[in-house]
Parts: sequence; structure tokens; C-alpha cells
Amino acid sequence: EQLHCHIQDNGIGRQQSQALKYKKSDHRHISFASKANQKRIDLINASQSKQIQLNIIDLPNNSGTVVAIIFPLS
Repeated sequence: EQLHCHIQDNGIGRQQSQALKYKKSDHRHISFASKANQKRIDLINASQSKQIQLNIIDLPNNSGTVVAIIFPLS
């Protein structure tokens, strides 16, 4: 009854990436893509009884990130 979509990145991880960006700019960077995607999901969820779920999972030892999106099918 659900479609699970998992996207895995094997980069340095969000914490390490954030630390590097903070050192360069002296400002906390918030990803435009992350904010835009969350707004899209919020807009869709506002009109649906079953909600799309978005989970961002940091892999251990700064070994990447998994984005899990769960779409209800019925």
C-alpha cells in the first residue's frame, strides 16, 4: 500500500558538509533543494488524507546520507 523510494549518497555526510560550508561562509547554510522539496510535500499533504513521508537518515561515520520518501498508494 506504499511506494518506498530510497536515494543513497556515499559522500561525506550532512554534518561534515555543514561544517565545511560554515567555515567558508560564517553562516549556517540551509539547502534550497531541501527546503523546496519539503514545501512541495507539505503542499501535497495539505490536500491529502494519507501523507507523503520524507525521512533523511545520516549514515554512520560520515559515510553518506539516505533520503527515504514514502508515498501512499491508496
